[in-house]
Amino acid sequence: MYCPLCESIDTGKVGTNQYYCWHCLIEFSVKNKKEISIYYVEDDGTLVDLEMDTAEKTRLEAGKAT
Repeated sequence: MYCPLCESIDTGKVGTNQYYCWHCLIEFSVKNKKEISIYYVEDDGTLVDLEMDTAEKTRLEAGKAT
């Protein structure tokens, strides 16, 4: 399995359809071989959805512009 972020092959399976990339230190899940969700792993093990984080940054930047 290749990492969808850095394309490294240095990944391992951590759960059903869930993988971890040892190169860029992210966790990702694959659904139907088409939908991929990417997560940052916090120090306490909490997963942060990177898409949500990007949307949050966009919303905050738009708020600063007004």
